Amino acid sequence: MAQNFKIDIDENVSEFAKKFVEKMGPQLAQNLMLAGEELRAEISLSTVKNLKKNPKGRLLQSWTVGPLKVGDNSYGVDVFSRVPYAAIHETGGVIRPKRVKALAIPNRRFTKIIKNGVAIAPRDYDPGRTKLEFAPALNPGRLRGYLLDAESDLPFVQRIAYYLFANVRIKPTGYLTEALKNAIPGMLEIVGGSVVTAMGRTK
Repeated sequence: MAQNFKIDIDENVSEFAKKFVEKMGPQLAQNLMLAGEELRAEISLSTVKNLKKNPKGRLLQSWTVGPLKVGDNSYGVDVFSRVPYAAIHETGGVIRPKRVKALAIPNRRFTKIIKNGVAIAPRDYDPGRTKLEFAPALNPGRLRGYLLDAESDLPFVQRIAYYLFANVRIKPTGYLTEALKNAIPGMLEIVGGSVVTAMGRTK
């Protein structure tokens, strides 16, 4: 059961906080945005390092700083991504398709689908639907089938461009936790500068 507790706030601290927001609000807001950029940069590094994602890819480019949130004597800023799979790479889990019957997992040995070191989606590789052909799995389970190179006479295995799975399990990476840990010193230095300045101005 939770215990009741009480915190007494010294009047000097309360007065400092009030003056801090009044005089340092604009600078604090700017520094919070800079601190957010510090975290965003670390997330970008962690995304490339831990997820092996393309520096120009959708997830890495999706991280956004802001908007600034202003409340009663308070300021805050978010660093977020609207890419739906951003969180699952942190915690792990199972991805299931919603709009299609299966997930297309690239065969990185099939070099035609690799662009700038990154595998592209079937719709990007074959927008006219003439380069790929479907082949069902012999014993459908989680593996539902394959997308094959329709323009090649090579053996079956060498024609596999994508594997089609009913679901894919993502292992947890903690890439966001690592990014936050690495960003905290720089963020504290940036925001702490506002506090030091405010202490000089509110005496």
